[in-house]
Amino acid sequence: MLCQRCNSAEATVHLTNIDGATAADEHLCQRCAVSSASGGSVALQDVLSKMLGAMGVGEILSGEDELAGSPACPHCGTTLRDIQKNGRLGCPKDYEVFGDALLSATKLVQGGGSRHVGKIPHNAPPETKLSVLSARVEHLSSRLTNAVHSEEYELAARLRDEIAAVREKIAELAKS
Repeated sequence: MLCQRCNSAEATVHLTNIDGATAADEHLCQRCAVSSASGGSVALQDVLSKMLGAMGVGEILSGEDELAGSPACPHCGTTLRDIQKNGRLGCPKDYEVFGDALLSATKLVQGGGSRHVGKIPHNAPPETKLSVLSARVEHLSSRLTNAVHSEEYELAARLRDEIAAVREKIAELAKS
């Protein structure tokens, strides 16, 4: 699909703008998406602000005291305060340097989880698919136990059936 603005580059950014009761889809190339965003770029800070409301990246990453004494990445010099300020990492090494703080932020944003439990890409390796499906069974089993303890038997039955379906997918993957 071509970009709806420049009609020349491939659309790689797909936006849905909701205004009241109407929703409009917009398909843009990277260049047009960046130029149309406020301030000339799409920043993690903007996305997190929309998701978390008044809570900003600083509150997610750590407290103010921890930000003040945080180490700098030896490769690019980025600090947690820099990440708080502009919502971007400086280089791939930042994942190692700030791993704990980033994991905490991920858990907060994702509702407590840090493992992928969504859709699995069709071209993912079998071991990745098995790992994701196994994690799904664990998650569903935990929910099933809670449902039984709270005597929510209809929910428990649905969860039991979903666990059986996921285990069936695991068995199919194991055969291939």
